[in-house]
This record gives sequence, C-alpha cells and structure tokens, in this order.
Amino acid sequence: MSAPIEFVLTREYTSSRLRQIEAEYHLQLAAENSGELVKGMQALYRQQGASAEQALRASGEHHQEQLAALGRQTELLDRQIRETGQLRCDIQELGQGVADGFRTMEIELGRIYTALTRIETLIANPADTAVQELIRRSTASLRAAARASGRERDAAMRDVELLLEEVLRGAFGRTNYVAHFQSGWLAWKHHGDLERAEERFFDASRLSRDFKDDYRLMALRHHAHVLHELGRNAEALDALDSATREFSQSADAHFDHARILAITGESTQAVGHLQRAISLRPALAISARVEEAFQ
Repeated sequence: MSAPIEFVLTREYTSSRLRQIEAEYHLQLAAENSGELVKGMQALYRQQGASAEQALRASGEHHQEQLAALGRQTELLDRQIRETGQLRCDIQELGQGVADGFRTMEIELGRIYTALTRIETLIANPADTAVQELIRRSTASLRAAARASGRERDAAMRDVELLLEEVLRGAFGRTNYVAHFQSGWLAWKHHGDLERAEERFFDASRLSRDFKDDYRLMALRHHAHVLHELGRNAEALDALDSATREFSQSADAHFDHARILAITGESTQAVGHLQRAISLRPALAISARVEEAFQ
C-alpha cells in the first residue's frame, strides 16, 4: 500500500532541508577553515620573509668577507707576479751561463765520442790501424820535407817513400787511395817520373770514387795535370770533367778545366769554366791574366 502523497512531499521537503542545512554547515566550516588557513599562510609568509631577510643580511656579510679575501688574494698575486718577473730575469741570466756550460760540455763530449770511436775502430781493425798509422807518419814526413831543404829534404822524402812502400805492400794498404796519391806526388814532384805518377794518381782517383773528399778532388786534378804533360789531353779533360761535376764549388777544378779546354781549342767551354772559377774566387782573375793558355 502506497504512502499518502502529503507524507511523501513532507519527507522530500524534510530531506531537502536537511541537505541544505548540511551544505550551509560545511560552507560555514569551510569559511572558518579558510580564515585559519589564511592566518597560517600569513604567518608562514612572515616567517619566510624574516628568514629571507636574515639570510640576505648574512649573505651580504659573507660577500663582504669574500670581497675582502679576494682583495688580499689580488695583492698576493700582484706581489707574486712582480717576484716572478724578477725571478725570470735571474733565470735568464743564470740560463745563459747554464747554456754556455752545456755548450762547452757538448763540445767536450763530441771530442770524447770521436776519440772513443777512433779507439773502437783501432781495436776492431788492427791491420787497417797499422795502415792508418803509416799514412799519418808519411803525411807528417811530407810536411817536414816541404819545410826543409837540401839534405834534410831528401832524407824526409826517403822516409816518406819507405813508409808508403810499406803501406802499398800489404793487402789493406794496396786499396788506400791516400797512399797512392802521396806516392804519385813523390813520383811527379820529387823524381819527375810522369809514368809512375800517372799510375799512382789513376789508382788514387779510382779508389776514392765513393768518398768524395779532398783527396778525391786532388787525385783528379793531379791526374789531369800529369796526363796533360804526357800529351793525353782527352783523358785529362775526362778527369777534369769528373772533378767539376763532383766538386762544382771548387774554383781550382773549374780553373784547371778552363785551362786545358783553352789549350785544346775549346774556347767557348773554356770561357764558361773560367767565369765560374772567378765567380767562386775573384782573385783568380789575376791568375787568368798571366796564364799563357788564356792569352
């Protein structure tokens, strides 16, 4: 059986009213809570503001301390820079002395190294060492002969000949181009034996081909001179061609080459070599004026 309509309406009204009252209560409670919340937030903001102010004040004091410390560090750095500049000058002065000392030491060590290398070579090659000693003595005797005259000169020349004969007798000495050159010079200048001199200078030139030193140049030039005196100018020109090609900066080689070319009628080539010789050594212009081959 259904309830009367009036009861239903009354119940609905009552329920609606209760809901309204409950909503108003919650609204009132929310309003009260909002007030408390606002107060709480205000207190929090005030506290944060005070903390921020205190932190800012402390930060300012800290920055002042940092600025003061930075100033002290700057002064220290400036003093260190000045001291470093003075130290650099002192080091430069000291460095020059040290550098000179090291340079002297380097030279001395170079001498020691050369001496040790020579000793090592002497020990490792006793046969060649004997040859080198004989060559050294023959060279010294040649120099003595050049300074002497008369009987002393003849005696010095005999010493040289005996030493060179001893060198050329052995297998090692037989291939020593210095010994051949000195023997050729003796044959040419002391004995006037052009044939023997030519053979010795030829051997000296042949054996020195791979060395390209002063003896190689002298062997070629002296061989050319002797060949010319023997009337073998074509061979002399071959020797001088090798000399000027291998020793392009030798004024003497170019002068000799120009001389033999002029003698053989090769004037154009002679002029070229003569100009080259004078450009390398201007004083040869005087020699050229008195050289019969260039007249």
